[in-house]
Amino acid sequence: MAGRVSLCRNPTPALPAPRRPAMSYTPDNAKLLNALQNVMVISTTDLQGNITYANDLFCTLTGFTREELIGQPHSIVRHPDVPKAVYKDMRDTIRASGVR
Repeated sequence: MAGRVSLCRNPTPALPAPRRPAMSYTPDNAKLLNALQNVMVISTTDLQGNITYANDLFCTLTGFTREELIGQPHSIVRHPDVPKAVYKDMRDTIRASGVR
């Protein structure tokens, strides 16, 4: 790929940035989790790999209802083009890190 990047120095003197009041808002965990639910595909499994939770976006993208997913092995949503080794590596990494 060919391209060109040009850099130049701004000849005008830098002006001090306007002062703004510091933001002190910290969302509570419920608000933060609710926001994540709307933009992230989330599922959880037990140690055997069975689905214990799936958010609405996960259900929409997989085409399954939550009731169809809960209790099923997570491999139910594995695309046949994705090698099983990818999921094994992911599980091994999670187990080794102690993430629960």
